[in-house]
This record gives sequence, structure tokens and C-alpha cells, in this order.
Amino acid sequence: MNKHIRNTIVTVLSTICLCSWSDTLYRRDGEQQSGRLIEIRGNKVMFESMAEVQELATSDVIKVQLQRERQFDDVATVDEITDLALKAALDSQPSPEDLPAAGSVTLFRRHTFDLSTPGVVLETVRTIEKVLRQRGEDTASKSVWYFEDTDTPKIDFALTVTPDGRVLHLDDAALKNESIYARLPMYRRLARYRFACKEPRPGSVLDVQYTVERGRGGPLEPFYVELALRDDQPILRSEVVVVVPENREREGSAHLEDRGAVAAARTVHDGLVHLQWGLTQPQRGIVPEPFMPPKQSFVPTLALGETASWPALSEAYAKALDALEPLPEELAVKARELGSEQGIHSFVARRVRAVAVPHRHYGIVPHPPGETLERAMANELDKNFLYFKMLEAARISCRFALVRDRDQGPLCNDLPSLRAFNRSAVFVEKPPHFTSAASDVLPFDTLPGAMQGAPALIAGIEADPLRTTNTAAPEDEGDRTAFEATLAADGALELRMTFSGQGNAGTWLRGMKDYDAQRLRSYLEQLAAYVHPSAVLGEYETTDLADLTQAPEVTLECRIPEYAVTAGDELMLFTLPGLFYTARDVGRPSRQHNLHWEYLACNTASGTIRLPDGFRVYALPQDVDFRSPTVRYAASLREKDSALLFEDRFERNTLEAPADAYADFKASQEIRANIPRQRIILMRE
Repeated sequence: MNKHIRNTIVTVLSTICLCSWSDTLYRRDGEQQSGRLIEIRGNKVMFESMAEVQELATSDVIKVQLQRERQFDDVATVDEITDLALKAALDSQPSPEDLPAAGSVTLFRRHTFDLSTPGVVLETVRTIEKVLRQRGEDTASKSVWYFEDTDTPKIDFALTVTPDGRVLHLDDAALKNESIYARLPMYRRLARYRFACKEPRPGSVLDVQYTVERGRGGPLEPFYVELALRDDQPILRSEVVVVVPENREREGSAHLEDRGAVAAARTVHDGLVHLQWGLTQPQRGIVPEPFMPPKQSFVPTLALGETASWPALSEAYAKALDALEPLPEELAVKARELGSEQGIHSFVARRVRAVAVPHRHYGIVPHPPGETLERAMANELDKNFLYFKMLEAARISCRFALVRDRDQGPLCNDLPSLRAFNRSAVFVEKPPHFTSAASDVLPFDTLPGAMQGAPALIAGIEADPLRTTNTAAPEDEGDRTAFEATLAADGALELRMTFSGQGNAGTWLRGMKDYDAQRLRSYLEQLAAYVHPSAVLGEYETTDLADLTQAPEVTLECRIPEYAVTAGDELMLFTLPGLFYTARDVGRPSRQHNLHWEYLACNTASGTIRLPDGFRVYALPQDVDFRSPTVRYAASLREKDSALLFEDRFERNTLEAPADAYADFKASQEIRANIPRQRIILMRE
């Protein structure tokens, strides 16, 4: 036999063996090797690698990572694949030319929920994807999410079928187990297994399956999932399967928004009901656009959960809250001392630092309010529960509430579940409104944008516990720019600008409250440079940005040499200063999806520019008055007493608009963005 051929066969056989072994040896000198652990005896480690059998001292070895046995470990080449789903995916895979806009494509996806055991959900997810282009290689990175105390995850297999026909397997050495909030022990629960499939280059097919046994049941830890059957990348086949004993089928419910693309089936085998939903046609990838609505509002979706009613859930949640430790007496006294909703809101918002832990990542029952204040650090749920209990102690009639913000898509009224809600608030009964103390940059009468006009479940109300949160008026969600400028005969501009904001529009200003003097000046220097590259920052001042009882305000002064451009000795040209208008979000001629905003808006600007002696106005931009059902924009510039007076107002009076309203919105943005670009021309008298 030819020596080269013999060596090639040996190498291939060694590679196949190592694919099935894949134990990993970590040495103290930093080297790591793949192979097979033979034995550890005394102070010796016997390890077989591709090159040789090594005998190492245990003192030279940090650890040996043993490879777990997984399904398809014996498959080394594409010709050995017998799994029908993978074979079908490989036989029907598209080429990059078939999907020119996609980085990857999902060839097959199956979600299975086995509910055979009461109180347990056995969830199995299998996804077969193809990498089409280099930008699609990120699809190889996978995470398996689970709760540390109730769930047991397992990676069934993770294969890569390479373009040249090799089948690569997951190494346990590449599997990372992470606790997401390990640095916040009071919220430590959510964890994940993280790994990446091997060699995810263009042309590779990735086949991953994992199973998680989840402990679920009851109103506080219910089985509830929402599945979108369309995603950012194209999906050719997708199905959802639920297996449930026939005598327990009525314990669960399903709600389908098929969008004309999903078929459902029900079969019974050996006392087990198999409910199946599957795509009837491939789904193209979602093209992202500015002002994008949540995909749940326009893609095929399926919600699965336990049978319940909203009044029963409201009562059950209220009982769970009542079972918590009461508000400590000293806090009750403090609440009565503060006396008002605004005072208590400011106390909680400023005394307890918010941490970004959604209650879905930990649990729907908050910590006792005394613990929350003692820690001085809490997530939104805990902060709002402390706020609620202090309002209650101050004899302000209120109730705790869960909110589903509008970024989550529409609430499925036909499938009640506490898991449908991702936020929290307090419902004050007189006058009826919702309020939240989670943020220290929003006043007490303003909800975070995505929570406005959103469905909410009020705890402890028997009749009609579902409500809709309040939406702030446009005037309460606007920013204002005011400027005073003096233009010199040499073209230099002395400029004083004041920025203020209401509600969510003022959060960018309140965000400066924690800046020290050096950082604040540096930030304002950047802001001045954005006004004009030659701007030199002078004096500046701010209101108390941490005081939620007053609107935030920042004033800065700057000098801009050669702001105006001269044309000979007779003409001077310049533009309006301090207006940061742009049309970058409406560059496309049309759009596919509806428009979606988090809050209403009313933004105004006004200012005065004093003209240099010896000059008069030669030309001014024309006034603007644009009106549509969605937006209105008006702007005017006029001369008075050797000065130019400018004012404008942009108002958007809706949170949602159909796609055909885009033309009007686009026009308003382009008109507005053109205002600070138009030349003002002065002529020497």
C-alpha cells in the first residue's frame, strides 16, 4: 500500500476515534489536548491523544474534562446520517443565491412540550440551520436558559455538517454554565448553558437539540410560553408539538394567531393527545425598520398555557402578596410623614438603586419591602412593591399591578397567565391612574414609555381586573430648546442654549445627575461641538437634575468664531443654531410594517438672534405648517427690532400608525430636518 495513502487512512481513523472520545486534558503549562483518558492511578495520569499515549504526573495536570455521550456520537460523515429530519433538511437546503438577503436560514425547527407528568414540563427544542454567508456565522452561538432551582437542562447533541461532508460534535470543554445574576445573590436564579457549534462557516449545516425538564404549575409558576413562528432569518419548516394525557387535556389552553400561515392537527395515541401546529409555507426573514412594532403583532404566534381566568389570577396574586412580611413600622411612620404620592415616589425612586433584573428572570412574587429598603438595591418589581406598601401605609387607596409593556406585543386575553406580564406598577384609585417608582429619572406622574397604553392586571379585584395604563399627553412628553444668540459683524456667534424636557423626553438630561464636574463639562463640550465643530464651551449651569418634582434643565454658553460666512463685503450667510434635527430614520421610500412609538411627543424650539449693526435681512426660509392625522409640524422665522425670532413645534399624537401613514411621517421629518440647513442671508445696509 502506498505510504501516503496508509498515513491518510490512519489520520482519518484517528480523527473519527477522537470525535467519539474528545476528552480534554488541561496542563499547567497552558497546553490542552483532545483525546481519551485511560486511567488515573496514584500520582500518574494516562492520556491517549492522536499522537501517542502519555503518562503525566498529576502535579502537571489541572483537570481532565470528560466528554459526555450524546446522540449521534458515532456519526462522523454525512453518508452515515440516518436521522430523517436532518436528511430531509440536507436534501432540501437552499443556496445563498436563493436567499440573497439572509445570513442564515432555519431549515427545520421543532418545539416539543411533554406535559405527561403533573407539575413538570419536558421541553425539547431542535433547530437545523444553514450558514449562508459570513454574517450568519453568529447563529452557531447557542444558549439554553433555565432556572437553577427548578429546571434540569441537557444538551442532546450539537452537530456541524461541513460543506466537505464531515460531521463535527460538541466538545464538553466548550460548554459553559453561567449563572446570569451571580453578583446579585438576592436574584440568583436564571442560568444558561452557552456553547458554539464547530466550524460555522458558509455552507455548514448546524443541528442542535436540547431538553430542559422544568418544574411548573400553579398561578405563580405556571406553564406559559409565547412562540413566534417567524424570525429575523428565513424559516422553511417550523412546528410545535404538545403531548398531554387525554384526561388532562382541558387543564391547558392554546391561542393561535396564524396570519394565514399555520395549520393545526390533533391526534390521540395510547391515551396521549398530540397537538401539533406547523407552518404551511416558508416564512421570509423580518426586515428591521426604524420605529418597528413588536414582531408578535404581525407574525404567526402561538401561546400555550394553563387554563385560568383573570379574576382568579388577580385573587391568587393578591393572596401571595398578602402573605409577605408586612411593612416595618418605622417605614410606615416615614410614609405617613411624607404624606403624598409624589413624596413617597421620590423617596423610593432615589433611596433604592434599580438593578436590571426583569421579574421573569427571577420570580413574580417580590421580596418583603423591609428587605428591599435595607438592601437599597432592587429590581422594578421590588421597588414598586415597596412603593405600593408605603402608599398603603400613608392611607392612599391603591393596589399592586402587573403590566405587559407594548414592546411585548398584544396580550392574549383568551389565555390568562401571570407570566404574560413583564413589568409592574401601582394603581392609585383616586383619581384612577398607574404610577411606577422604578426609575429615578421619571417623575411620579409619568410611566416609562413602553408601559403607557399597555394592558395591566390589578391584584385583588374580582370584577374587571384587566385595565389599560394611562398615556401621558403630548405636552407632558416633550423636550424644549431655547436659545439666545448675538451675531457679530465678523461672523462670530455668542450663543446661550437651554435644554429642558418633560416625562420620558427629559431622561437624557436627568441622566447627567450622577456626572462629576469633569465628566459633565466633557459631555457638554461634546454637545457644543455637535452644534458647531468650532464651538468653544463657556459657562454652564443645571437645575437639580435628581429632583423629580421639577423638570430638568441644562443651560450652556459657547462662542463660535466664523459661524457666519461672508460673500464679499456685502453678504453674510448663516443657519439657525442649536437645532439637532435629522431625517436619518426615514431614509427609505416606503416601509413594510406599521409604525410604533413608545410615547407621544410635543417638541418645541424657540430663539432670538440679534443681528450685527449695519446689516439687514435679505432672505429668510419660508414658514412651514405641515399637518397630517399622525403628526403636525409648524415653524416660523421673522425679523423684529434688528433681531430674528424663531419658533417651531412638532407634535405626534399617536402611539401606533399604519404603514401607509409613513409617507406623511417621512415628509414631516424631512421638512423639519431641512429647517436648520436653510441659509439666512443678511445684506449690508
